[in-house]
Amino acid sequence: FYNSNLYEAVYNGATGYGLAAYLSTDKPADSYYSSSSQPSTIMYPTYYVVNCKQSITLRTSPSTSAGEICQIPLGSAVSYIET
Repeated sequence: FYNSNLYEAVYNGATGYGLAAYLSTDKPADSYYSSSSQPSTIMYPTYYVVNCKQSITLRTSPSTSAGEICQIPLGSAVSYIET
């Protein structure tokens, strides 16, 4: 089923879904932001991983029970595709 609490995003060339509560257009504090984190493409708005302890899970489909593609570290930039 479709879960509107998940955003479709691109991270390091992988497209998947992450929880909206952990993605923000506000750049995190410098202490959390890794300068090596870059969005995968400039075609989409940049969002940042926030409000988590270490990382969030990029999932294969818009469901919290979907398979894991990778972990996205706190402060990393992702390219937002859609809700």
